Amino acid sequence: MAMNFQEVCRELEKCAGKPLEPIILDEAEIFCFFLKGPYRHRFTPGDTGARKALLDWDRAEAFVERVKKQAEPDVHIFYMEGFESGVEVAVGQSDSKYDILCWAKTDGSNYDIYTYDLICELKKIEEKYGELKILQATYDSLELGLSRLPEDYSEFIYDLCGFCPDLRAQMFHEEEDLIDYIRENRSVPLWWD
Repeated sequence: MAMNFQEVCRELEKCAGKPLEPIILDEAEIFCFFLKGPYRHRFTPGDTGARKALLDWDRAEAFVERVKKQAEPDVHIFYMEGFESGVEVAVGQSDSKYDILCWAKTDGSNYDIYTYDLICELKKIEEKYGELKILQATYDSLELGLSRLPEDYSEFIYDLCGFCPDLRAQMFHEEEDLIDYIRENRSVPLWWD
């Protein structure tokens, strides 16, 4: 039987050994992050209902690997900020995986790309290349799991660089290195510095 949101939260709290922290959005964040789109009306200021906890890396990986397989489809489990001491694991409930970007406050504002813009761009990527899984989301980065590898890596990378120029400018200077990463991990990291 699949685990619902409350059950996943209880498991995460047990694993953390302390109460979970709420993920909160304030009015300014909602306005700024969703400036260009109607998505901002999906959220109101305050507690989003999503929760997070800091775990050491080993426990975080074990938790995510075990619980993600058991969670109901509307329960989203993902990594947030990573630190030397561990990583924040977050859990939220929504009919849209893209709410993860809202909970994590992900944007590329230094390129005038806000959360709503990212959601639109990722939907285009999904239409063209297949389903994406949001594995990690921070305020300025994402790790996207790929349901299938692209047939044309150069075109795929070109499409990603259209809204994430740092992918080639700062993360992977050589296209072959990025292609190797994608093949090896079945994922792609995005970062806006």
